[in-house]
Amino acid sequence: MSGLRHYHPIFALLVVAIIAATAAATDSIDAAERTYYYRRYYSRPECSKCRSSYQCVTRKCWGNRCVYKTTESMAKCFLPECATCSSSSDCITRKCWGGKCVFDTRASRKKCFLKPECASCERSSQCAQGKCWGRKCTDGSIESLKKCFAPECATCTSDFDCSTKLCKSGKCIFDTTESKLKCGLLKAECASCTSGKQCTQGKCWGGKCTDGTDASLAKCFEPECGKCKSEFDCSTKICKSGVCVFDTTESLIKCGLVKAECAACKSGKECAQGKCWGGKCTDGTFESLAKCFEPECGICKSDFDCSTKLCKSGKCIFDTTESKIKCGLLKAECAACKSGTECAQGKCWGGKCTDGTDASLAKCFEPECGNCKSEFDCSTKFCKSGKCVFKTNESEIKCGLVKAECAACKSGKECAQGKCWGGKCTDGSDASLKRCFEPECGSCKSGFDCSTKFCKSGKCVFKTTESEIKCGLVKGECAACKSGKECAQGKCWGGKCTDGTFESLAKCFEPECGMCKSDFDCSTKLCKSGKCIFDTTESKIKCGLLKAECAACKSGTECAQGKCWGGKCTDGTDASLAKCFEPECGKCKSGFDCSTKICKSGVCVFDTTESLIKCGLVKAECAACKSGKECAQGKCWGGKCTDGSDASLRKCFTPECGKCKSEFECSTKRCESGKCVYDTSESRAKCFKKKECDSCKKNEECAQGKCWGGKCTDGSDASLKRCFAPECASCKTGFECSTKVCWEGKCVYKTSASMAKCFSGASRGSRGEEEDDD
Repeated sequence: MSGLRHYHPIFALLVVAIIAATAAATDSIDAAERTYYYRRYYSRPECSKCRSSYQCVTRKCWGNRCVYKTTESMAKCFLPECATCSSSSDCITRKCWGGKCVFDTRASRKKCFLKPECASCERSSQCAQGKCWGRKCTDGSIESLKKCFAPECATCTSDFDCSTKLCKSGKCIFDTTESKLKCGLLKAECASCTSGKQCTQGKCWGGKCTDGTDASLAKCFEPECGKCKSEFDCSTKICKSGVCVFDTTESLIKCGLVKAECAACKSGKECAQGKCWGGKCTDGTFESLAKCFEPECGICKSDFDCSTKLCKSGKCIFDTTESKIKCGLLKAECAACKSGTECAQGKCWGGKCTDGTDASLAKCFEPECGNCKSEFDCSTKFCKSGKCVFKTNESEIKCGLVKAECAACKSGKECAQGKCWGGKCTDGSDASLKRCFEPECGSCKSGFDCSTKFCKSGKCVFKTTESEIKCGLVKGECAACKSGKECAQGKCWGGKCTDGTFESLAKCFEPECGMCKSDFDCSTKLCKSGKCIFDTTESKIKCGLLKAECAACKSGTECAQGKCWGGKCTDGTDASLAKCFEPECGKCKSGFDCSTKICKSGVCVFDTTESLIKCGLVKAECAACKSGKECAQGKCWGGKCTDGSDASLRKCFTPECGKCKSEFECSTKRCESGKCVYDTSESRAKCFKKKECDSCKKNEECAQGKCWGGKCTDGSDASLKRCFAPECASCKTGFECSTKVCWEGKCVYKTSASMAKCFSGASRGSRGEEEDDD
């Protein structure tokens, strides 16, 4: 580091000298190049072919052409996108494909090779927009359709002529009411028309387009009360007397065709109501009359002045008492009067208007107990000792003229009841006595103190046992006693009052099964082992002294039945055993578990074959088996339980002549040709008889029982037709024919009709042959 610092000035001078020499050399080289190479480099003009940028005045060679680095220069020197070309080097896209300059993209190829908007086309794949409609390229939008096709309302011959996609009546329209109106295919509201088809609304009424609503009719026709010649001139659809009206009374009145309520009239024809009464239009109802005429009590000269339709003494009234009173023609209830003619009620009593009823009299005269001088002062119509009273005890008591029940008295005259007993007013009835005297069990000195009229030992009692018990003079049932004298029943048993009946004992002593020390504790009168019981088996069981049927036991002394079997109480009968032990087929370990007394293979059974089968220990006849040990019969044949007898075999296997595959399927123990047969000729004949039309030699061979013409048949026409040649068929003998006759080589019946049928137009010979049935 110290050496570097030492030589530093020398080193700096050296570097400066080298740089100066290098710059001079470079200037010399550049000058030489400009002089020597000028014509060789940078000489080719814009768009000339080149291999290197040194060759171009533009100082850039791109795509083998001299170009400036501008869009204008590129466009000037190369063919644009979609231009026709022969080589890719001619194209600004650097690719010539299909004779056109394209970029290497699908969009560019689509742009240059697909048809533009509105160009004619046959399919959508030809169009840049992707759709061909009406044989023109379009993207389907309204703007595109408007450019390429006829506008709305233009003349057309089909939908494909129109930008609206709809041609109707030779005009392009949209499927809207507005468009149809605009283009003159439909008429607007109120326009003249001859049918609804011409109208936007779909209706033509009165020669004008309208939808029939009130609002529409009002626009197009004369309004209510307008002038008209027919209903078709009116928005109301009714023309009456040259005026448009609605079918309402209000409209007729409004338009002056009839008169309103209360208007002056001469006849009902002038009035909307159809009636004219008293010179005014009215419908005759009370409400209508009240509007048009004098009200109730109004001044009048005749009935026709009044809404009440009645004028009396110069006043309008209703034909009712109330109306006459209201208007001062009659006097009201309680008003002063001299005769009934003045009164609304028609009666005058005691100088006042009254109808004579209690209610009316009570309003107008002194009430009950009021002061009076005569009966005419009283609403009761009876005056006694200066008091208004009714002619009843209650009224006289109420008003203090006689004494009431229980009041102190000396004689019956003072009492309303007319009787005085024990110094009190009473009628002598039980109810009256109870109200006035000491009740039952009350204290007394004599019978006159008591409502019971009887005093015993200082107590009011009735002369009954119940009353004496109630009042403590004797003891009641179940009360403690020492002797019968204390008791109402007259008996004392076990230290209690009782009459000795079961019902009485049950009330007073321990019930059945109750705890006891002696018989006197029990209603049953028997105490055993500390329990009250009846001397019956049922009672002993109920109270737990003996065990019931089926209860667990060790000996018969525990049991009501006196027997113990299998550890349970039972009398040994089948019915008892069935209740207490496992039933037939129930599970068991020993016979003591079973009501059948037999346990076999863990199952309760009776000693019978039927029981063994029922409980599944052996199999029944015809059941599937592998050995005789499984079967109740002790035998197994053909895989089924059977005793081997014919009867058993017939139950379990296929019968004689039945279908089979082996002898073990047959009750006959033999299977031949797929049938069960016995080893006899009779059985084989029975099971293998021939069918109808099979060839045969004997009747016995056939199932039908007959052999005719060498075939099995039952001899009927139907059978013969199935097995032999039909009528008119060719034959040699009668045995070939279903008709049984062969005549001149044809099968015929012995009838002229058959002969005519089979030999129509042919000559008849005499050769014929008929075969007998034999």
